[in-house]
Amino acid sequence: MGEFQLDIIAFLLVIGPLILFHELGHFIGGKLAGITIEEFGIGFPPRLVKLFSRGGTDYTLNWIPLGGFVKPLGEDFVRPTGEEIPPEKGKSLQDATPLERIGFFIAGPAMNVLVAIALLTATGMVGMPVLERADVVILEVNPGSPADIAGLQAGDIVRVAGDEPVRTLSDLSEYINANLGREITLTVERDGEMVTVSMVPRVSPPQGQGPTGIVIQNQNAVVTISRLSPGEALLSGVTETALFIGMVIAAPIQIIQGTVSPDAARPVSVVGISQMGGDVIAESIEINAWYPILRFAAAISIALGLTNLLPIPALDGGRILFVLIELVRGKRMDPKYEGQIHLVGLVLLFIAMAFFVLYDLMHPITLP
Repeated sequence: MGEFQLDIIAFLLVIGPLILFHELGHFIGGKLAGITIEEFGIGFPPRLVKLFSRGGTDYTLNWIPLGGFVKPLGEDFVRPTGEEIPPEKGKSLQDATPLERIGFFIAGPAMNVLVAIALLTATGMVGMPVLERADVVILEVNPGSPADIAGLQAGDIVRVAGDEPVRTLSDLSEYINANLGREITLTVERDGEMVTVSMVPRVSPPQGQGPTGIVIQNQNAVVTISRLSPGEALLSGVTETALFIGMVIAAPIQIIQGTVSPDAARPVSVVGISQMGGDVIAESIEINAWYPILRFAAAISIALGLTNLLPIPALDGGRILFVLIELVRGKRMDPKYEGQIHLVGLVLLFIAMAFFVLYDLMHPITLP
């Protein structure tokens, strides 16, 4: 299957459904607040067919396969100030209390978080690869480093760190980082013989080098599939979701500090997400496992939810910001002016989206 076809499949399997779940969150939030939802659409207009009507809501199928949308009563950015919506039509978004409106706007991102938890829980239940053991091989020794002075060589296999066997690269890294500035001993296998060396890991190594000055890699790895019980998988899903949210929130600070390159944390359009998704689907097919695509979809769901919470006009976060300003001021901004601000924000978002689409087309994203 070609790369372009995989990108299209990734779009249909990941982005579309996640947007639809986001809108489903708004739909549920609106219903719980008693807000009349005029339309819940699968896909974007133009309309293909009205599936059915229930509870004052038209459920529709639309031509553009980009998730879906929710249209609450009274949601119109250019509605003239003072225009009254007849009570018999139902409760409009404009008539909802501030807390009800906040609940409506935050329900979409909240649904994305819940979907991520569900996907990561499913990942734990279907099975994740666990590295049991491997040969921890030294690929390179930096000249003048503690490892070089101690006599370590490229090709050495680290077998023992201190008194503990080294089963994976992580075992060795944890031992070294726990003993910075203190003497350590490593036993390595070299040409079938065991050699023990001592060194002191550097607290402040030169840029681009580690504490000991070695480059290591797991080789000849033995991997097993670990499947969790439903309870363990749920706990793991909640924990991983929280960790990922923390990573996304910390990313701007890490960019400023220089620990993460701006290019690595660049905004990505639906095209870029589809490109990454295509690579993930190819990996899933190659190893005949579900966990790569499930974890990828969970990450995108969290990113979608958090992005929508940014305090930018037209996004959920921007709408919430106006409600918070209303609570502080004690009165609401004229709906006409607020709507115009969100309309301008929407236009700017579309312009930014077009730029990022073009950038992703010119600089395709591939996963390492």
